[in-house]
Amino acid sequence: MADGNLNKLLTKFQGVAKKKHLESRDLEILREIKEGITQVLQVLKECDCCGAAVPEIARLELDGIRAAVCHDCGIKALKNKSLVLKKVKKNEAKREKRDDKDHKKPAEHKTSHKSAPAADTRSTRFDAVIEKKADGAVGQTMLSLGAKSGELDRAAGFEEVASENGQKLAIVKKLFEIASSVALPMPLDRTISYTRMEALNQGLRLSDDELKRIVTGLVKKAGLKVRE
Repeated sequence: MADGNLNKLLTKFQGVAKKKHLESRDLEILREIKEGITQVLQVLKECDCCGAAVPEIARLELDGIRAAVCHDCGIKALKNKSLVLKKVKKNEAKREKRDDKDHKKPAEHKTSHKSAPAADTRSTRFDAVIEKKADGAVGQTMLSLGAKSGELDRAAGFEEVASENGQKLAIVKKLFEIASSVALPMPLDRTISYTRMEALNQGLRLSDDELKRIVTGLVKKAGLKVRE
């Protein structure tokens, strides 16, 4: 169906392109072509496995890897019990696993307290317990403050992006939720394309420029993760 529509649009475009001078009717045809291409883009979705653009896509998760797949790739993945993604995403998955290993902290070694003279044993143990509780309380307080600070920064980022683009705060938050729902961070342009398709599926109608500005703003001001 999409191929047929594209062929019709191509025929119309070729008819206009052959003319040396364009008239008002030609401008109307070009607008119709633009609207037609937009409709085709709304219908087509890219398969993460084979890269085919198809009107029907399924979301599949196997072994912790999520992907949007076409019918054939979905059947193949279920039979093989594994998702074979395109080279770009496979490299991303390998790199993420490697980064996770690199960032793992070495096991902490418990510090053994040297035994004090018999007369001071009770005092030393009591002081150690007090010090441990105090350290734990400080650590919990710092974690709590850090979490609240992160939430406040993100909330402020949402408000700033919404204000800059004249958009509702709820829609900005929804776009952030969509863009951050992917299993692995993608480059900015692919993140924008993915967010555009999902937003259309959920009934959110935004122009390409507006959506690009919002997603870019979320990256800069709300901590949305993308791959460099």
